[in-house]
Amino acid sequence: NNNNNNNKENKKNQTLVALHRVATLCNSAIAKISDVKPPVSHGDYNDDDINSEVQSQISFTGNPADVALLIWGHGLDSVIELRKKSTIVHEIPFSSSIKFQAVIVKLEDQPNNQSKYEILVKGAPEIVMKKCSSFLKSKSTEKDSTTTNTSTVLQTPVDEGNMSIFEDTITKLASRGRRLIGFCSQTFIAPTNARFVSELSGRDVSSKNEFLIPLSELCFLGIIALMDPPRDDVAQAVANCKTAGIKIFMLTGDHPITAYAIACQVGILTSNRTFSSELMSKNLVSSVLPIESHKATTFSQSPRSSAGQQQKQHGFLLDENKVIIGDRVDTLTKEDWDRILKQKGLVFARTSPKHKLIIVQECQKRGEIVALTGDGVNDAPALKKSNVGIAMGITGSEVAKEAADVVLTDDNFASIVRGISEGRLIFDNLVKTIAYTVAHLLPEVVAVMLSLLFGFPSGLSSLQILSIDLGTELTPAISLAYEPAEKDIMNRPPRTGNLVSSSLLIYSYGISGIFISVGCIVAYFQVFLEAGFSISDIAFSNDKHFNPSDNDIICNANECFDSDAQNLLASRARSAWYITLVMSQVFHIFFCKSRFVPIYQHKFITNAVTNVGILLETALVIIFCYVPGIQLIFQTENARWPSWLFCLGVGALLGVYNEGRKIICTPNSRLEKYLIW
Repeated sequence: NNNNNNNKENKKNQTLVALHRVATLCNSAIAKISDVKPPVSHGDYNDDDINSEVQSQISFTGNPADVALLIWGHGLDSVIELRKKSTIVHEIPFSSSIKFQAVIVKLEDQPNNQSKYEILVKGAPEIVMKKCSSFLKSKSTEKDSTTTNTSTVLQTPVDEGNMSIFEDTITKLASRGRRLIGFCSQTFIAPTNARFVSELSGRDVSSKNEFLIPLSELCFLGIIALMDPPRDDVAQAVANCKTAGIKIFMLTGDHPITAYAIACQVGILTSNRTFSSELMSKNLVSSVLPIESHKATTFSQSPRSSAGQQQKQHGFLLDENKVIIGDRVDTLTKEDWDRILKQKGLVFARTSPKHKLIIVQECQKRGEIVALTGDGVNDAPALKKSNVGIAMGITGSEVAKEAADVVLTDDNFASIVRGISEGRLIFDNLVKTIAYTVAHLLPEVVAVMLSLLFGFPSGLSSLQILSIDLGTELTPAISLAYEPAEKDIMNRPPRTGNLVSSSLLIYSYGISGIFISVGCIVAYFQVFLEAGFSISDIAFSNDKHFNPSDNDIICNANECFDSDAQNLLASRARSAWYITLVMSQVFHIFFCKSRFVPIYQHKFITNAVTNVGILLETALVIIFCYVPGIQLIFQTENARWPSWLFCLGVGALLGVYNEGRKIICTPNSRLEKYLIW
């Protein structure tokens, strides 16, 4: 229908005129003139001219599908003029539960206080077809040579031939990923002042003025196929989800074949299966017509049938992929759900908000973390129930936005995937910050414990500890929040543990903390050994020696040290401990930048904040250990050059461990639980 090249000829096609009438009047979108230009002149022009002319003259707002129908309809005839001439007296709004919309238009008054009305219905083609007993067909009539061809219409009963055409058309269009909308209408006589009552309301006609809306024995007019392709970046986003171990379930109100085609197009399902009319009628369309002459296969098989029968009869399994119709959701058993939800990709077609809530609950029962998108008012319960409710910012209702945890401002699925990547990056950087920061605590504790338990001169003064916690370590720790993502961040399965895991504590305290502590101890004792004191000489000596308040002399094999010399030696040892601890952390931060990827594959020097932090803490070490006056405050002394070498050994140990565990810890190995932090 969209390929008609002559607008005048379109107007002579009575079937197309009837279709245009329903698409225009049974439509919730709003059309209004957007500027003061003259009205559209309906001359001869092609489809491209239609779109440009319509957009420049009229603005449309509303549901995208309804807007598309109005744009198409306005290319045939003015939708505003048609709406002005038509009086709508009743409407059944579209909902995902009934899957159709209907309006009643008053045509003309009849004798005896009666009027002629027309009911116009649009919705899911198979739902609309259930309400029909006839098709509207055009019949061309040729006149003499001075006149042009015209067409008349006639209603033909539904038979197997017509149904075959109907099914083939749906299969052909839906398999291309088109959104299908069916249309039907019928005229009827009712009281002039009738109050129309729908059978959907569940109540009977109770007064003379009430009239039951005829929703059967209608005439099927045709199908309009809307092309609503996914955005260009959706396929890549779906692929990223799959490599990240994220299951994607597509919940849609579209026709099952349309849903299947779209799912294959974006990569949710991977199958090259071609649909046939037989497959569609047997597996995907249930009870297409309530007419005796039409023998449609329905979902009447027992739910307890074998898995093979279910695969053949119900259309659950299509080349290892699943397409489940909403009506089946209510009847699935626990075993069915267990089998279905094991799939990494799944399509639920013709679903309602009630089905969304059921699907979310079934996933959560099996320990899944569910993120659900929705835009309608009726989606609110499912959005609220899901672990992460995501509402559409552009097309979403206010109720959906209030119920959701996240509002997607661009209505783009790829933005969700980018959000997941950012969330993983934030989690990663928090873990890296903890691993780096906690590592310096054990050396601080060891410095105090050596003095308390074994009587050694203190390895760190109180101000030195404070300067580490609030000075040298602060900027590098914060800088890890700016660390770029590792290249495999979307290739990992979803995490299941807490932020502070046992493996993280083992690493921070038991591995890196011990490595740095050993380096500090060795650097500390090296100062005393260089001065001629053995470890036993200085053990339990801090109550009498190496203390500013004591004046006792201590001697080694070569010389004696008075109080000033003892304090200088102890301060130099504290400087050695301090330098080794802080400079070991300088090396450590580079190995904390990458949890899974080898450091040489990660952009480990691109974080400018880290580079500034390293320069800053190195400068603070020099200031605290070498600047006179400040030395007195921090109880430090000029450290000799060997004290700067021990951090190299510690850095080498940290590098060998961290890079080694990335090599030996294969995914799902026993060591992974303890070594991968």
